[in-house]
Amino acid sequence: MKLTWSSKFTGKSSLTIHCGTRQSLANNSLCRRGEKHVFLSPVLAALVGTFTLFSVLSRLQAAPSPELPIPQDGLGFLPADHTTATLNPPYFVWVPHKTAHRYELEVLRRDAASTSPRRMTSQYALYTPEEPFEPGSYSWRFRVIFDDNGTSVSAWSRSREFVVPPDAPCVPRPSFEHVRDSVPASHPRLLVTKDDLQALRGTKKKHPTWWAALETEANKLLSEPLPAEPRPWSGGKWNSQEWLHYYREIVRAAHCTETLAFAALLTGEAEYVQAAKKWLLHLASWDPHGTTSLRVNDEQSMHIMFSCARAYSWLYDSLTEQERVRVREMLRARAEEAYSHLRNSQTPYEQCPCNSHNGRLWHFLGEVAIALHGECPEATDWLNYAITIYYGWYPIWGGNDGGWAEGLHYFLTYHEYVFHWLWQLENVMGIPALQKPFYSQCGKFLISLAPPGSPLSGFGDFSENPPSPRRAWIAAMLAALTGDSHCAWLAEKVGLSKETLSPLRYLVATGPRVSPREPSAVPRLRCFPHTGLASYHGNLLDPASDVQWHLRASPLGNLSHSHCDQLAIIVAAFGDPLFVNTGFRDYFDSPFCREWYWHTRAHNAVLISGQGQIRAPMAKANILASGEDLTCAWIWADATPAYAGLATRVTRAVASVPEQDSYLIFVLDNVETSSSEIQVLWHTRFEPRLRPEASAFELTTTHARTVARLFSNTDLKLEVSDRYSTQPSAYPDWVSPGRHEWHIVATDTTLAKNTTNARRFQILTVIEISPRAKRSNVSHLAVQQWGKEVVVTWQQWQRQKPAYAALTFDTNSSLTALRFADVPMKFPASTPLEARMTTPKPAKKKLVSQREFSAALE
Repeated sequence: MKLTWSSKFTGKSSLTIHCGTRQSLANNSLCRRGEKHVFLSPVLAALVGTFTLFSVLSRLQAAPSPELPIPQDGLGFLPADHTTATLNPPYFVWVPHKTAHRYELEVLRRDAASTSPRRMTSQYALYTPEEPFEPGSYSWRFRVIFDDNGTSVSAWSRSREFVVPPDAPCVPRPSFEHVRDSVPASHPRLLVTKDDLQALRGTKKKHPTWWAALETEANKLLSEPLPAEPRPWSGGKWNSQEWLHYYREIVRAAHCTETLAFAALLTGEAEYVQAAKKWLLHLASWDPHGTTSLRVNDEQSMHIMFSCARAYSWLYDSLTEQERVRVREMLRARAEEAYSHLRNSQTPYEQCPCNSHNGRLWHFLGEVAIALHGECPEATDWLNYAITIYYGWYPIWGGNDGGWAEGLHYFLTYHEYVFHWLWQLENVMGIPALQKPFYSQCGKFLISLAPPGSPLSGFGDFSENPPSPRRAWIAAMLAALTGDSHCAWLAEKVGLSKETLSPLRYLVATGPRVSPREPSAVPRLRCFPHTGLASYHGNLLDPASDVQWHLRASPLGNLSHSHCDQLAIIVAAFGDPLFVNTGFRDYFDSPFCREWYWHTRAHNAVLISGQGQIRAPMAKANILASGEDLTCAWIWADATPAYAGLATRVTRAVASVPEQDSYLIFVLDNVETSSSEIQVLWHTRFEPRLRPEASAFELTTTHARTVARLFSNTDLKLEVSDRYSTQPSAYPDWVSPGRHEWHIVATDTTLAKNTTNARRFQILTVIEISPRAKRSNVSHLAVQQWGKEVVVTWQQWQRQKPAYAALTFDTNSSLTALRFADVPMKFPASTPLEARMTTPKPAKKKLVSQREFSAALE
């Protein structure tokens, strides 16, 4: 008897057992070289055989679990258990297996009388259905298939339940067959086709100004020198100086390549054709596995991919077959590396989408796939992957509300790239890609964050700078793709620059015009809770009279190009930035970035015992509630997880109250902690005048006057500094070395007396903002009550008559209420903490006149 056990999952023979003597079996043909053999007596062999057979059968029945640990930056399993889908159909995500051949997904309708499960297969750990679901309750599970014929499979995962609501936006993905058939059969096929050429060439007469701008740009590029292939990093190690040098070179090279190729396509001019071919073939000559490979310098590889894919398609008829082969092989090598990187790295992109560079790479891969469709067999997989990503969770930084979690700079940068992909799908291939609700709403984000004349850019990397003028182009592209007339208004107001005119910009500028419409009926306070931004404007349409503030509270955490700035606020008035994000990015992940620029201490936020928030996906915050009427707009947000155990509760409430000639902004920080020290930070680029005895300070800008008063149930220590705690490695050429910033720190150390039990700590900052030439209309600010309800009162003047206001913050219900009265309001007996700036002497008990109050502030 011979019993051989083979592992079903490894395919390797493990053990052979023989019944009989060694001598009787010595010449048996079953004893082959390389096998492991054990020789037993017949009785013992029978016992061992029975036990072994039982063990083998038990192991074969216990298929491995398909559920692996969730990576640190991973999405996990979506839809998560007991959740409601935000899109119909929902996308399905699970943690990928390295050895998976494919996956099987099962979805079961739970609230129907009799249903059979829907089973679908996917080669990715992300599945995007082609058909919408009927509204109702469902469960889903998956398993892993390890081989070609489907005989080696895992067990099923546990089931997870979800609900598809009737009002979920319906965005099914197109079938891949439809996508494949939509690719134009001939070149050009990226952004434009042969059918578009006559109309495009007609823009010379229809849009002579833009045609002249394109020719001017192309003529300028004719004399641009070809860059040398980048050298290895000095000393074999990446460094910021060489990276920046090569980054600027490749951005310019990509612009030269595609712009000259586009000019050649439209004009047919021989000098443009020859120059474009020179650039294309030069980049194609670089080693795709060398210094410009994805593993060495992904910016180099990505820019070569998209610019050469477009130039290849636009110059196709001007290239010899030998030249086409050279370009195809280069693009093929780079695309294969990109596809492998996205799918097979330690953090596969389907599961770990928060790598920002990968957030561009997938659609560059899609463009290469379209360019090489029908010419390279692997292009089918690349295109299917790009479509799967787009109809999955993309954009990971955006939500149905239109917000963008990484801030304005990266919203602009990444959309100028991805709009090529969207233009291709919509206008060339006829695929309705813009059905995603994000694209119908993101214009609101752009206008709220950076309207004409705004000095603020929100949050994230480079948000210390004013909004870029190139937001006009992004607004124009949004208008062209979605028909958003408000975006057309923003583009018109900011103005479309003709400098560095690109092919897509030319298509937008000369395409069908969307009539601009002023966004007149917009709320003062607009919230984007899915991505974590609140934006307030007193007068969005008139920057000279606008007072604005923005607050961040993102459920996506602190990672990538976001900072550790949950609950931070920035403020501007009448075109001047008042309270800002500080520092600058000398280079990504530098010591200065980690210890200042990204750190909570660089933002108008809260430190607990000198410590800020963690930089991690779990450093989450949420908008709890908000409201607005004619007299007040307010919001509450919670960022407790971002402080990683330093406090049991960290919330901030912000309220805006417009006055006759001024604005009052109230910022209440409510922290429950046993830590010994709390600090509230305020940063400005205008030298403040401190009144430490009154816990107050003043700012005077070109157009505004600001008085900030801080209240607490105990005394505060107020300090100011004009130094960073960590110095930058160098000042980049886009940052003035003379930039001056001041950092105001309000510290309360009373909790040091009781550090064993958590106590509630509350600081209220009241910021009064008025035009520089105006006198204050507000007096007698006082906090009447602390604890569950924080109540602040003040006196205002209306036509020389006093009026009285009380603003209540309910810290338990996260609500805010404002009320007015003709006579002073009564509150429970307490000692009001009146703002001592109302008089230069200790506070008087009686109310002073408006004239006396204003004079005391001069």
